[in-house]
Amino acid sequence: MEENTNTEVDTKNKPGNFFGDKSNFLGLSILVSAIVVSGTLIYVFGSGAGITPTSTTAPTGGVQENTGSASPEVGNAPTLGDENAPVTIVEYSDYECPFCAKFFNESLASVKSQYINTGKVKLVYKDFPLTNIHLQAQKAAEAARCVREELGDDAYWRMHDIIFERQDLLGVSSYKQWARELGANGGSFDNCLDSGRYAEAVENDLNEGVALGVTGTPTFFINGTKVVGAQPFEQIKAVIEQELSKVN
Repeated sequence: MEENTNTEVDTKNKPGNFFGDKSNFLGLSILVSAIVVSGTLIYVFGSGAGITPTSTTAPTGGVQENTGSASPEVGNAPTLGDENAPVTIVEYSDYECPFCAKFFNESLASVKSQYINTGKVKLVYKDFPLTNIHLQAQKAAEAARCVREELGDDAYWRMHDIIFERQDLLGVSSYKQWARELGANGGSFDNCLDSGRYAEAVENDLNEGVALGVTGTPTFFINGTKVVGAQPFEQIKAVIEQELSKVN
């Protein structure tokens, strides 16, 4: 069942709340029925996710006004496109999220051809694995980083593409096979992935996203303007054009 915001969401089960009280079983049953009827799916964060949410409801999809109060740091994150491009898109994403794959399959190619390849936009990828509902997402993020360490940014983006293209085959054994297909040294890659060398770096991305108000994937910041969910290309294009108009 797809959530109507085109965003995959996780919220934490707080001790003593409605969901943890057996006396509220009837109320919970009614709530679950309402969720099913409305077509909205709410996920629950596990303790290992590293965040404490403020709400048990899904975020509103679409474009949210740029308040200028905070924006993501590019830092050493993988970047696609001209580093001097006037528009920066920072994407917080989860390799196992079906809505992230929807953006990859339906919108990214057009963003690349019309804006990234023409020097107008650079895309920055940040990891936001929803680890309680996506058991393979954390290691997928680490695997892409291990490929980057050995083979560089071009190979990172090729691994990024492979993971989304083969999303139904996710797993550590697959990541090791795909890294070898890209030319990575098997022993070095396996050591990197198995040791969890980039686990903390992935968690840092997630915590940064949480601090910026990210509650679901995919979430984009286009020159600071927040776009939530796998929006159609035309919607993303409208925000890009709006940002380009400010610098022309």
